Amino acid sequence: MALGITTQPTAWQARILLCALLAVSLAASAQQTPPTDSNAPLGTAASVHGVVMNAASGEPLPRALVQINGGSGQAVLTDGDGRFEISGLPQGPNVFMLTKPGFEDAAGAEKGQILRDLRGYTHDVYITSNTPALTFSMRPTNSIRGHIELSTGDVALNIGVTLLQRQIHNGRASWRNSNGTRTNADGNFHFAHLDDGDYVVKAGPAPEAELSGNNGAVVIDLGASPTDNSTPNPNRARLRINGYPEIYFPDAREFSGAAHFHLEGGEQSDAGINLPLEAFHAVNATVVLPAELRAKTPGNFINTEVLGPEGQQVPYGPSLEPDSGQLSVRLPDGSYTIRVSAMRPNLHQRGSIRVQDSLAGQADVTVAGRDITKRIAVGPMVGGSLQVMVTRTAQGGTSGVPGHNGEVFVEIAQASPLNDGMQSVFAQGSGPGAIETVPPAPGKYWVHTIIADSSLCEDSFTAGSSNLGREPLVVGQGGATAPLTLNLRDNCGNLKVSLPSTAAGLTAGEEPSYTIYLVPDFDTTADAASQTLRASTNSSFTFTSLTPGSYHVYAFAAPVNLEYRNRDVLAQYHGQPVTVAPGANTDLVLEVPAQ
Repeated sequence: MALGITTQPTAWQARILLCALLAVSLAASAQQTPPTDSNAPLGTAASVHGVVMNAASGEPLPRALVQINGGSGQAVLTDGDGRFEISGLPQGPNVFMLTKPGFEDAAGAEKGQILRDLRGYTHDVYITSNTPALTFSMRPTNSIRGHIELSTGDVALNIGVTLLQRQIHNGRASWRNSNGTRTNADGNFHFAHLDDGDYVVKAGPAPEAELSGNNGAVVIDLGASPTDNSTPNPNRARLRINGYPEIYFPDAREFSGAAHFHLEGGEQSDAGINLPLEAFHAVNATVVLPAELRAKTPGNFINTEVLGPEGQQVPYGPSLEPDSGQLSVRLPDGSYTIRVSAMRPNLHQRGSIRVQDSLAGQADVTVAGRDITKRIAVGPMVGGSLQVMVTRTAQGGTSGVPGHNGEVFVEIAQASPLNDGMQSVFAQGSGPGAIETVPPAPGKYWVHTIIADSSLCEDSFTAGSSNLGREPLVVGQGGATAPLTLNLRDNCGNLKVSLPSTAAGLTAGEEPSYTIYLVPDFDTTADAASQTLRASTNSSFTFTSLTPGSYHVYAFAAPVNLEYRNRDVLAQYHGQPVTVAPGANTDLVLEVPAQ
C-alpha cells in the first residue's frame, strides 16, 4: 500500500545528459556520405519491384504491407501473387518495413538469438536506376492456447493467466512477465502474435467467492486456531477463506518446476492447468514503524510485498494500516518472505546523490495448514555507511587531470531467474575515494558500471574476495555486505573494427548490415559494446576506453540480442580474437558472416 513518494532524479539527469552527448559524438563520427548511382544525377527518382514470400509454406504472401522510409514514405500492399512495385523513390539508401497481421519479418533468423519484436524489423535497400527484383520473407507468428480446470468442477471464468518470456538484458537471460489475459466463459485463454522464443504460463490466484454464486468461500470454523507463537484456543472462532493458488503449467507451485514452451516459425501450442481449491490462511504481522511514518507525513512512502521462495514477488497483496502497524494477508500453504520497505522525507546528501532515508524490514513465514502471527521491525536498510571505495591504478597511459575527475555510475539489477528488468542507481560519485550508496533491499544483485571519464576504464570491482563481474552482490538483512572496491586504470586502449573491402562496397539491392559485439574474455561489470556496421553509413567503428586484455568480436548478419555473459552460448558462435594493448590503438578487419 503506497502513501506517496518524493523522488530526487539528480543522478539520472546527469547520466542522461552524458549519454546524450556521447550519442551525438558517436553519430557525428560514424556518419559517412554514401555514394550515389553514377549513371543518374543526384535526386533522380527510381522504381523497385519484388515479391514477399511465406517463409513457412514457400508460397507468395498477398496483402502484405511494404512501407518505405517510415510513416511519411510510400506504402503498397502486395497483390494476389505476393508482388509489389513502387516508383518515385530517391536513389541511395532507403528503409523497407514489412507488416501483416499474424506474420512477422523472417529476415536473418539465427539460432533463436533474434532481437525481439521482428515485426519492427527493417531492411536497408540501396536503390539505383537498375535495382534488381527484391525478395522478402514473412512467417506466421506463434501462439499459445489453453484451458483452465477447477477442482470443484465450476467454470473457470475470468481467471487471470500470465505469460512469461525468457529475455536477454545486458548479456544475461531472465524471465519476465510479457503478457496477461483472462479466461473466457468456457475457461479458455489465448496468447497470439508471439515472437520466437521461450515461454512459461501461469494461472491464478483467485478467491473462490469471485467464482461461485453460493458465497461458500467463507466458513466459520469453531476449531482450534494455533499460531507459531500462541497456544490453541478451542473457543475462538475464525474465518476460513478458500481460493485457488497460483499454479505454473502444468501443475507446479514454483517457477523451477514450470514447463517451458520453445516456439519458432509459427508454432501453435496448448497449455492446460488444473487449479485446486484450498484454504488461504491468515498471516498477521505487527509492523514496528518509526513515528513519522505512522503519522502519514507528506512525502512518506510505504510498500508491502510478499516474495516466493525463489525471490520473486507473488500476487498475494498484503494490506497495512500505518496508524496501528497491523499488516494482514491470506496465503496458501508454502514458504514466503513478507517485506515492508519505506522512505521518509529526511532529504540528505549521499555522496553526490540527494536521497530520502530508506528503511526496510522483513520476516520469513511458512504457512502449513494454520494461521501465522509475526513481528516486523522497520529500520534503516544499512547499519552504518555502505560505501564503494574507488581506487585508481596509474599506468602512465594518460596525463593531466581527467575530464570528469573519475566520475562513475554504479547500477544494480536483481539477480533472480524471475525479475522485472528494472535497474536502479546504487552509487554515483568521483574517485579516488569513497562514494556512498543508495542502499537496496536485502537480496542478490548484478552490478553494472559506467565510467564517465573516457581516459579511465575498469580494472576490477570486488566485494571482499568476490569478483562482481562474475558473482552477484549480496546485500543481507541490515545491509551487511563485504567491502566494495572499484579499481580504475588510466592506460585504456581503443579498437577500430572495419568491414572488409569485399563487404564495404555498395551495390544496388538490399544492403547487408552486420551486428557486432565486442566481448571481453575476462570478467567485468562493464557491459559489452555492440554496434551495427553497413557500407552506406558506417563501414567502421572505433570502440574507445577499453580495459586492456583479450577480447572476441562476434559478427551477425542480423540484429541479435546476444547472451554474451553466458560462455556456453558464446561457444555456439565464431568469435574473432583480438588483443587490446594498454594505451594503444588497435585495428581489426571484420570477418563477416554469410548473408
